[in-house]
Amino acid sequence: MNYTQHPKTGLKWGLKERIKHRDPRNLKRSNHFGAANLDSIPSDFDLAPDFEVLNQLDSTFCTAFSNAVASGIQEDKILSPEFGIQKTKLIQGGDPHSWGANPYAGFKSQVKYGGLERKDNPFPLEEKGGYFVEDPANWTAQIPNLDPKAFEHRKKSYMEADDFDNHFDSALSTMWSSHQASKAYNETSKKRAILWGVMWQPSWTYAEGGVIPNDTSGFDKTLPHQVCLKGSKMINGKRYLIVQNSWGQLGDKGLYYVPREVMNSKYTIYLESLEDIDPNVAKESWSIVAVLIDILNNLYRSFANLLRK
Repeated sequence: MNYTQHPKTGLKWGLKERIKHRDPRNLKRSNHFGAANLDSIPSDFDLAPDFEVLNQLDSTFCTAFSNAVASGIQEDKILSPEFGIQKTKLIQGGDPHSWGANPYAGFKSQVKYGGLERKDNPFPLEEKGGYFVEDPANWTAQIPNLDPKAFEHRKKSYMEADDFDNHFDSALSTMWSSHQASKAYNETSKKRAILWGVMWQPSWTYAEGGVIPNDTSGFDKTLPHQVCLKGSKMINGKRYLIVQNSWGQLGDKGLYYVPREVMNSKYTIYLESLEDIDPNVAKESWSIVAVLIDILNNLYRSFANLLRK
């Protein structure tokens, strides 16, 4: 079972693929942007402390919502998850009403099509519902007017946030180094929230104050989820990373706090950041071994898909 039910609506939802496959753009971020000195990172910082918390309602697209938040933090604008939902479905193909999303289709939608500002969105989720919004066919008549506007918000690429040998410090370093760059250049566009693919545990949803416990003894596999990491906070003398979820005001008014033990455990599926790196630079970094691994992964996925049929 690769999905579970939304805590409010009861609808099935989640990431379409739980196990991350390697992508050629999954390069070490530190090779291109450098890594922060961990000892210099303050206890508390937030890339966007007042950024609006979104609510995916009956949509199964946590990817489109967290992508819109990460991209929006870079631009200091509220972007439309609805536009990202249908573009992800377009890239993903197949039945537009199948549950969930391939995370890489979501990342690619940010690179290929960009994002639409909420003020330009013709189909608000709360008015049209997820079944209507997720079908690209319903957007066809609007596309000639919307695509040029979305194109202005394209990201050049995406890559793994893997500066260090553990997820917690890697995410912390990426967020802080981008925060420092933003201050140094006085540019919001330098900020990098992290897209965290996580096996969300149902017990976390109503954790007191949004604080995720550091108990890693259990492992519920029913809710693969994608959220944004956007800062650090000390709670009772312990550092946590700030999670912005897309479930409205659940948790601490939409926020959760994840400890090192959980971030560095089996619960983490991937860490990605949207980056302004020319894809041609990424191609130059491919090694023969990396290309072979990518080919083998794609063959394995194709074979696995045939077995499912």
